[in-house]
Amino acid sequence: MNVLPFKQYTLVVPYRADEVWALLDACVLRPQPHENNLYFRHTNNNPLHKFSGAIYPKKQSFEISPSVIYSQSYIPMIKGKVDGSRSGAIVSLSFRPLPGTLLIGSIAVIIT
Repeated sequence: MNVLPFKQYTLVVPYRADEVWALLDACVLRPQPHENNLYFRHTNNNPLHKFSGAIYPKKQSFEISPSVIYSQSYIPMIKGKVDGSRSGAIVSLSFRPLPGTLLIGSIAVIIT
């Protein structure tokens, strides 16, 4: 049993790496430059924007979390990397709690 809820997955998808980036670009709502990236929550009700976060195609990585319009402490931060291969793309994903959730959980464990 894991003490902390961290998970990692590796997916082989039948899309080229540039197609994966196009799909990510279509479903991720990115914060505007004047918005705080750490606590960014989307208020757009566009059903295509299922995630909010940052995409870094030049670094071949991304950091996203599911978009919700209500308060939710247990939403994971998803960090990923996309690598191209001959048969498609390899997408490596790691799921972890948001930093605030880890902090509050640590305090709760210490207090109890």
